Amino acid sequence: MKISSIEYLINRRTGKALHDYKMISDGDRILVGVSGEDSLSLLNLLKMRLEYVPVKYKLIAAHVAINKKNAKVIENYLKKQGIEYYILKQDLKNSKKGIKKTKCFFCSWKRREAIFKLASRLRCKKIAFGHHLDDILETLLLNILFQAQISTMPPKLKMFKGRFHIIRPFSYLEKTHIEMYARLKKIPKLPYECPYGNITKRALVRDVIKDLSKKIPHLKENIFKSMSDIRKVYLPIKGIK
Repeated sequence: MKISSIEYLINRRTGKALHDYKMISDGDRILVGVSGEDSLSLLNLLKMRLEYVPVKYKLIAAHVAINKKNAKVIENYLKKQGIEYYILKQDLKNSKKGIKKTKCFFCSWKRREAIFKLASRLRCKKIAFGHHLDDILETLLLNILFQAQISTMPPKLKMFKGRFHIIRPFSYLEKTHIEMYARLKKIPKLPYECPYGNITKRALVRDVIKDLSKKIPHLKENIFKSMSDIRKVYLPIKGIK
């Protein structure tokens, strides 16, 4: 069966990320956190790969509902895909007081907490998110500029002493790649639903990367690779002799 160039690109780069970071093993039960076209595209691709890859795994989808309309669209899509799914409710209205400096982190953690609890109940060791290369680079710069630390969301992350593994199979893909794939596969594009969207600094960092990319070839690839090529001797790390 002939596939389009974007399908080939998405599948090849996702497969490479899965292989490079050993994200999925035979017999895994994978809980996929879905919230929009990125994560729904990931679910779509992982389901498709089951048709021809030798590694077999069980897919379960979970959506933490904040916006009722979005939740309904996602539920209808998951029903059509024939995938086992769960719609989780998480009230953040009473969580705003006293967290002015960390609203984005707090909201993200509360949603993730609901996912972890479900993963535990369903015996899913792997939890997959639809974060892509742009998310990873933006998070890196956000942490450098606003938190004075070098860290980001890695392609694979052990949580709670290895009880869970967070995996991000789209780590080698840019947002534009996923948007093209989503349009091809008729995956629903949902309105932005972050309750703290008006205070985020991510848009600022996103614009910086976008502007620099116009002037510097392979900017995103170079930033990503730099995180695996750390020359400690040339960094002001205390205690290094």
